[in-house]
Amino acid sequence: MPGPFPGMDPWLENRILWQSFHNKYAAYCETALNRVLPPQLVATTEMRIQLTDPNEGRPDVGIVNRFATSPNLPAHGDGDRGGVAVAERTTVVPLVISAFPDEERQAYLTIRDVLHQESVVTVIELLSPSNKRGRGYEQYRAKQAELLQSETSLVEIDLLRAGTHTVAVPESRLLARQAVWDYLVCVHDVTDRWNYRVWPFTLVHRLPEILIPLGADFSPVQLDLQTLLDECYDTGRYGSLLRYTQPPEVPFTEGEAQWVGEVLQR
Repeated sequence: MPGPFPGMDPWLENRILWQSFHNKYAAYCETALNRVLPPQLVATTEMRIQLTDPNEGRPDVGIVNRFATSPNLPAHGDGDRGGVAVAERTTVVPLVISAFPDEERQAYLTIRDVLHQESVVTVIELLSPSNKRGRGYEQYRAKQAELLQSETSLVEIDLLRAGTHTVAVPESRLLARQAVWDYLVCVHDVTDRWNYRVWPFTLVHRLPEILIPLGADFSPVQLDLQTLLDECYDTGRYGSLLRYTQPPEVPFTEGEAQWVGEVLQR
C-alpha cells in the first residue's frame, strides 16, 4: 500500500534509508520508461561512485577537555614541597588516524539509441544529499554544466528538502515567479535550449506527471512520478522501516508539523 502522505514522504530523507530508496526508485523509473519508449530507444540504470568527505555536513557534538587524561603531560608540581617539578623526558607517540572518504553509489538513468549505444539522448538524475552540499555539489554542478552545453537533454528530480539549490534552473527565476516549493523537477530539453520546464511542489502535493524529452526525432513520453513512488514505498516495505513517532532528519516549520500530525492521525 502507498505511504500516508499524498506526495513525497519526508521521512524517506534519511541517512540510513535514502540510498536504498534512491536506487530502488531509479529502477522503477527505468522499468516504466522502457514500457513506453519507442523501440529505437532504451532506458538503462547506471551507477557512479562518488567519494565524499566523511566529516562533511556532520556537526560537532561536544567539546572535551583534551588535557584531562593526556599521558604525555608533565606533573604540575611537587605536592609535598610546593617546589617546581622537573618534567620527565617523554616520547610523544604519533597517532595514526584513518579517514577514508565515504563511498556513495549513485544510480542515474540514461536513454540511449539502441543501434548507437554511445549516443545518449537523455540523462535523468535523481539527486542525492551529496549532490547538494560541499565537494559533491561542485562535482555535480560541473557535470550539469557540461550536459547543458551538449546535445543531451537533462531531467533532474530533487526529492530532498535539505541542501543547496542545485537543479539547473536558477533559484532567482523561480522566486521571481513567486514559486513555492519543497521539491523540484527540472527538465532541460535540447530542442528548446533556453527554456526550462519546472515543477515546483510541496509536502502537500502529489508528485507530478512529467514529460521526458527524447530529442528532435521522437515525441516526449510521460512518467508518473507519484505512481512509481507509491509502488516503491510498498515493495520496499518502508511503512515498516520509517519511524513516524520520531522527528524526521529535516525539521518541519510549525505549520508543516501541524499538517503532518493531522495526516499521520488519519
